[in-house]
Amino acid sequence: MLALARWAGLRRGEALNLEWHNIDWEHHRLRVISREDWDVKDKEVRVVPICPELNDLLLSALDGAAERQTRVIAPDSVVIKNVSRDFDALCRRAGVARYAKPVHALRKSCITDWAGCQPAHVVREWAGHSDMDTTDRYYLKVSEAEYEKAAAQSASGLAEKLAKNGQNEPVRPDNENRRQCETDGG
Repeated sequence: MLALARWAGLRRGEALNLEWHNIDWEHHRLRVISREDWDVKDKEVRVVPICPELNDLLLSALDGAAERQTRVIAPDSVVIKNVSRDFDALCRRAGVARYAKPVHALRKSCITDWAGCQPAHVVREWAGHSDMDTTDRYYLKVSEAEYEKAAAQSASGLAEKLAKNGQNEPVRPDNENRRQCETDGG
């Protein structure tokens, strides 16, 4: 269930109700679609890409599935009220901070990753949102990795600039230059 949230951006109910016949192995896509006894939020069918990491996990799950198992996650294999508790244990073992809503946090992470490399209309569609405002307001977050990447790019750019100018250390602004920056709005 957690992998479907992280790698396909599925909501908890969507992950728990995903059926094997809704996976298009050839085109690496899955369909999120209602059933007689369960409805997708907003009752909209959507198609989501299957990334290589999820594809491997799904193939492994298919190999281990019971012969007549129609759902990817067998209905009796997950106790919903224990998901948070089990996620806590995984976080402790991994040495990472716990998320308040694990499935939702993983879904947000997936959608944020999509936003880093896909056009906005594609992200909105894959996320199953009716408008981009929902995606922007509630799902897209700046990650620590993005700060680190920006800092590394800035540091490497500064090093290149210094080398090009024949300097070894950055020039630090004196107090007069600082005051000028502050008054100029910079």
